Amino acid sequence: MRMQGFVYIGFILIFCLMGCSRVTEKRMDMKRASNSSYLNNKPIIEIEYDEFDNETISHYTATNKTGIGLKVLWQVNTPGKETLSEKSKIRGSLMSQNRSWTYLNCNKLIFIIDGERYIPNKIEHDGNVSYSMDFNIAKRISSAASVRGKLCWNEFEIFKNDKDALANMIKK
Repeated sequence: MRMQGFVYIGFILIFCLMGCSRVTEKRMDMKRASNSSYLNNKPIIEIEYDEFDNETISHYTATNKTGIGLKVLWQVNTPGKETLSEKSKIRGSLMSQNRSWTYLNCNKLIFIIDGERYIPNKIEHDGNVSYSMDFNIAKRISSAASVRGKLCWNEFEIFKNDKDALANMIKK
């Protein structure tokens, strides 16, 4: 009888320890995930060279969402192994986590950059909304005190962290 008691206590102790370690693992994973795009409050920009396409791709994805649930993504594609040149293509995207495909049918996009209106001329959409911009617009966005946008009927703001990431990507 005593042996069974020790066995039950042993199982309970093992079960409790396994549960505690899983909670600790989850907390560590959450901590890693929350720090994955920032190191010492600086945005992390991933840079990859694609030897098949002979281009360097720099990209940044925000960890936080705009007020309407969109994530900001910046991408700079440059021919060759340089990270930036006159031939670089700069893209911004607003990634939607919306299951209703709201922005597939309604994707009118307007920015107000420090009080001046800017409408991207080439917009692509597949549920997410992507737009191309020239170097001057990217520079204006990255150095602006305020960048607000309106996608369809939803207004949002580009945060300082996201503007800082773009500034780091396009500085020469």
